[in-house]
Amino acid sequence: MEIFRTPQRMVPVRVLLEDGQKLEGGFYVPATGPDGNPGRLLDRLNDASEEFLPLAGRYETLLNKSCIVTVELASGQQQTEGIESDVAREQKVRIALARGDTVEGWIRYLMPEERSRLLDYLNEAPGFIPVIGERRVTLVHRRFIQSVEELTGVSAVK
Repeated sequence: MEIFRTPQRMVPVRVLLEDGQKLEGGFYVPATGPDGNPGRLLDRLNDASEEFLPLAGRYETLLNKSCIVTVELASGQQQTEGIESDVAREQKVRIALARGDTVEGWIRYLMPEERSRLLDYLNEAPGFIPVIGERRVTLVHRRFIQSVEELTGVSAVK
């Protein structure tokens, strides 16, 4: 039945769970997405048809996506996790999470002109949003965001 298996690749990650537990391992994503580009972990995390994801590591652990606060990827890993568009808006932010942790980086988003504020994006964004930092991309679960502070600065995201 090997012909029915979807080729996958593992994306190394560091996961922060709701209870403060930090896990390292990897999530599997399709080798190729529907658009022909490499499959994206962001799409898998935001897929409503799956409630649990296997985290490969020393042991395989099944994680409930609703308990995942953040998923960190190394810089250069998954460059497709952000919006790859020259017309996307960028905003540097500091995000305060429910557990007291913070994430700082750039949010890139594409919204209609009449709804182009960061507030509009955050209210419509799917469950996980990418925050692009200098050394990592962090996928943040919206459910755990307490506040978002808009920062000023020159974009380092390209």
